[in-house]
Amino acid sequence: MFARLFRASVWARGAVPAHERDDQLDARFFLPLFDVGIIILGIFGAMNHIPALDQHYPEPLVDALAYSLSLAGALALVGVSFPRLERLELCAKFFLIAALAVYPAVLLLTAAGGDNQRWVAGIGLALLVLIPFRRVVRLIVRIWRHRVGYPATEELTTIDADA
Repeated sequence: MFARLFRASVWARGAVPAHERDDQLDARFFLPLFDVGIIILGIFGAMNHIPALDQHYPEPLVDALAYSLSLAGALALVGVSFPRLERLELCAKFFLIAALAVYPAVLLLTAAGGDNQRWVAGIGLALLVLIPFRRVVRLIVRIWRHRVGYPATEELTTIDADA
């Protein structure tokens, strides 16, 4: 059973098609590591609370956001680990983008209200949203190409330096 699961995973030999080899390190290392980090972030956020959000929202709402962040991270981890579940990953990453955007938005809004110490944290966390956003764009392009039968060749997935 475990051998079959491994063969279906992104870590199996040949799991990443030749035209997507540039994504291999992302899919096998960085994206799972990011998703595990999101799971941990959500758990610690629920256990220890998030002060900037607690100031503006009721505690149960903040806890629900933190736990749902962990759940979305777990679903995204399953989706990135098994390429056939890329649509599950896409849905989870959409939620991650929305949930991860809430915290920097609150920080930036409170910074605009006069708390200048939160600008750097708000901008830094806003940049964190770019990681799942990049993956969402790549998944949408991959699903669209597969749906319309667009040929996935090496020349379509690499940038030509002479162009």
